[in-house]
Amino acid sequence: MYLTRRHLLKGAALTAGGAVIPHRAIAQSPTEPRFLVVLTAYGGASIVDSLLAVSRSECAGAGGDPDTRITFADYPVDPPSGASFQYVRPVPDSPFRAPSWRGEVNFGQPITRTIDLYDVIRRNRDDMLVLTQTVTSVNHDVAQARSVNGNGAWRGRTLQEEAAAALGAGLPLPNVHLTSGAGFLRRGLDDSLPAEFIGEAVADPVTWPLALSSSAGIRPWIRADDVARAQEIRGRLDDDTAFGRVFRSSAARTLWLERRATRQAAIEQANLTERLLLGQDSSALPLSTFGLSSAPESDALRQAFPSLDDDPVEAQAALAFLLLKHRVSCAVTLGPNATGVTVGTPDQPDFLRQLSLSFDASHTDHWSGQLWMWDRVLSIADRLISLLKNEPLNSNTSMWDRALIMVATEFGRSKTRPPGVAVFSSGHNLNNGVLFISPLLRGNAVIGGVDPATLETYGASSSQWTPDPGTHLTERHAYALALGGLGVDTSGSGLPDFASFIRSPA
Repeated sequence: MYLTRRHLLKGAALTAGGAVIPHRAIAQSPTEPRFLVVLTAYGGASIVDSLLAVSRSECAGAGGDPDTRITFADYPVDPPSGASFQYVRPVPDSPFRAPSWRGEVNFGQPITRTIDLYDVIRRNRDDMLVLTQTVTSVNHDVAQARSVNGNGAWRGRTLQEEAAAALGAGLPLPNVHLTSGAGFLRRGLDDSLPAEFIGEAVADPVTWPLALSSSAGIRPWIRADDVARAQEIRGRLDDDTAFGRVFRSSAARTLWLERRATRQAAIEQANLTERLLLGQDSSALPLSTFGLSSAPESDALRQAFPSLDDDPVEAQAALAFLLLKHRVSCAVTLGPNATGVTVGTPDQPDFLRQLSLSFDASHTDHWSGQLWMWDRVLSIADRLISLLKNEPLNSNTSMWDRALIMVATEFGRSKTRPPGVAVFSSGHNLNNGVLFISPLLRGNAVIGGVDPATLETYGASSSQWTPDPGTHLTERHAYALALGGLGVDTSGSGLPDFASFIRSPA
C-alpha cells in the first residue's frame, strides 16, 4: 500500500487550535522561567488516605472509634505478609504519613498487588506541602473546574490560564492540556483573556506533534514555498465557499481565520514536530519512510516511562517534559481520567495500570481505589520530577528548581466504614486537602490539620497560617498558593497571601 501523510496522521489530534492564535502579552513574567504542572486526581483523591492518613491508635487516643473510621493499622515492627493487609507508616521528621496496602481487585480475574507510598513520599517530602480544604461541590465536573479556577477566585481565569498569561509571553503554545474528559480542562470565564493563553487540547501525545506542521511527512516531498502558495490560495477561496458566504459575519469564523493567518507561520518556523515527537520508527508508525525521526530525548524518556506507547498518562508526562524543556509551554495539565488502562497481558504483574473511574473506583472498594490511584499519581510525579531535576536551566539551577506541581484532588471521600470490614465503599465528601510538590514552596509542611478522632481536616488562621480547628480553607486558598509559588503578580486581587510559604528561588 502506498503510504500517505494521512496514514501517518491517523489517530493524531489534528486540530492544533492554539497553534494559530495571535500572540499578545498581558503580564510581566518573572525574571526566570517558571513552570506549572497540574496533575489531575480524577474521581476524588482522599488526603486522609495518603499523606495525612491516621492510625488506629491515634484515632483511639483522640477519643474516636477506629473500627468505624477509615483508619489504618499502626506500623508494625515486622511488616505483615499474606493475602491482604493495610497499615500507615510515619515519615521521619515530617508531618506526613505513608499508607501501605495489599489486596485484590477483580478485573475479570483476581489481580493482587502490594502498594507502599513510603519511598516516594520520603524522597519528595521536602518539596511537598499539603493545604487542607473543604470544597464547594461533590459533582465531578464542577469540583474539577473549581479546583483549577479557585471557584471564581480572581478574574474568572484558571490557574493554567493565569500561569500562561504571566509566564508564557513569546511561547508557541503556553497552555497545553494533555489529558481529556474532565472539568480540570474547562476554560475560564474571562473573555478578555487573549486566546493564545487558552488551553490547547491534545488527543494523542505520541502523534500530536505531527499536527504542528502542514508539510512534515508529505510524500512526494514538496517545498515550503509550495505549501505557502497553497495556503494563500486556500485563504482567497475561503470567502467564496458556501460556508464562507453563510457565516461571513460570524465572530467565531473571523477569529479562526485571524488565528490561522497570524500564528500558523510562527508555529511552523519553530520546527516543533521532531523536537516533540515521542513515536519511534516502526511498521505502525513508519517515521523514516516520511523523512521523520523521534525527538532526541526519546530513548531517555522511554527509560523513565517505558510504557508510553500503551499507557496514555506515561505518554502525557513524557510530552509534558518536552514541552517545558523546549520552552513550547509553561503550563501543562496531565493525569488520569475515568478510563481504565491496561498494559500487556493479564499474566503480567503490572497489567492493570489504572482503575476504571480512577479514584472514584472507591465507590466499589475504597482502599484499592485510593491506594492504587495515589500510587499511580505519585509515581508519575516522581518520574517527571527526576527528569526535571536532571535538566539544567542554567549553570546554577535545574528546571525542577522553577517548577510547581499541583495535584488537583477534586474532593474527598467519606470518613466512615462498617465496623471491622476490610472491603467497603465510600462516597463523595467536601472535606479534603490538596497536594503541592515544588521547591518554590516551603515544603514538608501542612497548612491546616486533621482531627484524628473524626478524620475531618480543618484549616488555619489567616494571620500566621497556624492550624486552627473549626476553620476551613477552600479552593480559593489553593489557587492563591499556586500563583504565589509561581511568582504571578496578584496585586489587587484580594487573594490570601501565602508569602510565608514561598521560597526565594535559588
